[in-house]
Amino acid sequence: MKRALKKSVAFMLFLAMTFQLIVNTPALGINAETADPEVIATEDVTSVFQMDEGYIYGYTGTDKDVVIPSDLGITSVSFNNYEMEDPSYEVIESLTVPEGVTYLSLVCLHNLKKLVLPSTIEYLDLYDCPVTSVDISKAEELSSLYLEDLPELTSIKSEKISGYYYVYSCPKLKTVDFSNGELKYLCVNNCESLETISIGSADSIAYIELPSIKSANVPSDATSIYLIGVDYDKVTIEDNKAGYSIKDGGLYYENESYGETHKYLAAIDTTKKVINVAEGTYAVYNLSLSGNCYVTETINLPESLEEIGYGAFYGGKSIKNLTIPKNVITIGGYAFSGIQADIAIPKSVQYLDDDTFADYSGKISIEENTKYIEVYDDGIYNHHFSYDGEPVYTSLVYYPSDKTSISWLNETDYIGSTVFMNTVMKKLNIPEGVRYLDLKLSNARNLTSVTIPSSIYYIDREFLSDAPALKKVSVSPNNKYYASYKNCIYDKDMTTLWCVPSRLEKIVIPEGVVSLGYYLIAKHYVDDPSTEDGYYYVEPVVTIPRSASEVPDYYIPIDFKKAYVYADTELAEYMRSINEYYMEDALEYDYEPYLYNYEFRDSNKDLLTSIYVIDKVTVKKGKTATVVPELPGMNFVSELTKNNNTECMVKFSSSNKKIAKVDPATGEITGVKKGTCTVNVKFTITNGTKKSSKTLKVKVKVK
Repeated sequence: MKRALKKSVAFMLFLAMTFQLIVNTPALGINAETADPEVIATEDVTSVFQMDEGYIYGYTGTDKDVVIPSDLGITSVSFNNYEMEDPSYEVIESLTVPEGVTYLSLVCLHNLKKLVLPSTIEYLDLYDCPVTSVDISKAEELSSLYLEDLPELTSIKSEKISGYYYVYSCPKLKTVDFSNGELKYLCVNNCESLETISIGSADSIAYIELPSIKSANVPSDATSIYLIGVDYDKVTIEDNKAGYSIKDGGLYYENESYGETHKYLAAIDTTKKVINVAEGTYAVYNLSLSGNCYVTETINLPESLEEIGYGAFYGGKSIKNLTIPKNVITIGGYAFSGIQADIAIPKSVQYLDDDTFADYSGKISIEENTKYIEVYDDGIYNHHFSYDGEPVYTSLVYYPSDKTSISWLNETDYIGSTVFMNTVMKKLNIPEGVRYLDLKLSNARNLTSVTIPSSIYYIDREFLSDAPALKKVSVSPNNKYYASYKNCIYDKDMTTLWCVPSRLEKIVIPEGVVSLGYYLIAKHYVDDPSTEDGYYYVEPVVTIPRSASEVPDYYIPIDFKKAYVYADTELAEYMRSINEYYMEDALEYDYEPYLYNYEFRDSNKDLLTSIYVIDKVTVKKGKTATVVPELPGMNFVSELTKNNNTECMVKFSSSNKKIAKVDPATGEITGVKKGTCTVNVKFTITNGTKKSSKTLKVKVKVK
């Protein structure tokens, strides 16, 4: 839906909730041409206008010239025909709205040519209606005006106005005259024939895609100005109190900071191929460039420039020439996103944002390594310092996307989130020293493996979710905060599932995990332009432990391909109840229900599969060591059987008691003499009358 339509629909929903509307009564219909005017009473009007207390929300009559009676006490009118194709709306060619109405929204009345408004109107929303004129000259307090997709509109008549006004996509409109207005905000967008804009007063203005403009003014009190797709030579900025001015295709403003007044470039004339930024300009911020929607190829920056701000040239696909001046100190995030022109970073630069080169496809060169900026193995690193000159951290801010491997600078502490977004690497081994991971990997289509070091103390939960090929993930066992199991990341205690690789189709969650993060194990969308549809869905098969006790208290889409779950758990009961609800609902409303697909797990088999012991033990003669059966994140086998009516017996035996003895109950090994032998660990699990056994072997070396 378009912006104005969304506001219209939202308001309708609000009113519907407020008045608690229940509307399904068939209308009788009245033909105004044949009906006796004296017979049309208020109760008859209700059969033409669908209405509730003070609110008309529909029309079912046949009269093309509709006059809403003034004695109904109506304050709000909303006719919304978007995607409804209601023929009763199509008959309306003229609509007269009575005094007292403050809110009017008309959406997709495709034959409406004439509209008569009351002086009481405060909110007016017109979308996709062929009205030729909108007369708001009688409106005393019209504070909100939305005019969008009005193909026949040629004039807007107004007197003294105020509030928020939007004029979108009115191709025949040639003049906007709000010279008597005191507006909060005015946006005029995509009016291809518009020639003149006259504004009396406005806090904020936006002129967008107006190719025929011949004269437009910006009032002196405007504190926010947005110009794009407009010939700046045709725009006049009066003695602006906020310091805005236009010069040689640039929109500038002056601002005082730390006792000094600086000039900033806020926007450029995207209808011109060459822009010469004025000398004296201190900083360039987001210029609102929009890809191929402009023709600017060259931007000449002055020597006075010290700061290139966030998103300064974002989307500048047409830029072919851009030279960074020798006095620039700071370059913000996403400053060059989408640009293909080669860029040289001068030695004056002290700060590069971690995402300065996000989605940049040109070639970068550094004038020379400095205290702040360093090139190592084609990667660009930024050394950050405190105000007193002490080193704080070092971040990798750029690495060529076509490199298949990387050598890291030893002191790397952080990796810019977008550095590897487009990488062709298959394996990414994060080096020790990096402390924070929030990488965006949405376009890393070859990346299948990531290893995470012990130094990481925080991992963003979305870190693995959008990497289209990632299947293998491991965390160093020495990490104090996170652990990995079968290519998923958990908290160190193995109680919370934290991250799941996007392409992992088999998720095995071990016992002990309580919190699953249900969205992590659900079917999810992965963008892939190489496919016919441009995307695909990954539907995992999930093995859920008995310990997963957090059950959603509202509907969450656990739409995996299949789940293996224990029958006597709350989660199994939750899935059963949801399936029963949808089956009943589908039977009543005749549709094919979407149901959770799950199977019940075999407790004995799963417990035996999960148990493991250490492979090798070394013990000195006369000394002892203990073999402890474990689950990931657990200390004792007894945890396996807690609260589930299951018993687990463990028996230890030695293959050669002359080399090493073992306590059959505790697993304590005593070295007897030098040599090697095997300690057998037999597990027997009893669940009711069912018994299952498994034997694991531990190699013992006595020194």
